[in-house]
Amino acid sequence: GTAFAECLAAVKIDPKMACAWTLLGHYYCMEAKDSERGKKCYAKAVELDPADGEAGEALCGLYAAEGQAGLLLGVCDTAAAASPLAGWAMFRKGLLLVGAARHAEACAPLQNALRVSQETSAG
Repeated sequence: GTAFAECLAAVKIDPKMACAWTLLGHYYCMEAKDSERGKKCYAKAVELDPADGEAGEALCGLYAAEGQAGLLLGVCDTAAAASPLAGWAMFRKGLLLVGAARHAEACAPLQNALRVSQETSAG
């Protein structure tokens, strides 16, 4: 469709535009039913903007649905290390650790996610 063509044009003009990669990921996952391409687009968006919670949550959701906890954790760790504003990554990591009954380890990422949420909403 037209939106797909516009997103493709946007990443050709400016390949560092994270939001265009996120939208391409949505297109591939929801319209084209191609989760592999979708994951690549979401990963590119998170690489360009680690604070992009929309792409990060979508990518982690795909990994979680596939039972790829290691990849999910890797995405979260990489994003959180790259940006202090990647609260989504800290929250996802905390949830993953709670789900694995690693409660003590989950405290720090969940507290950091809460701090980021408070800082970004107070601005």
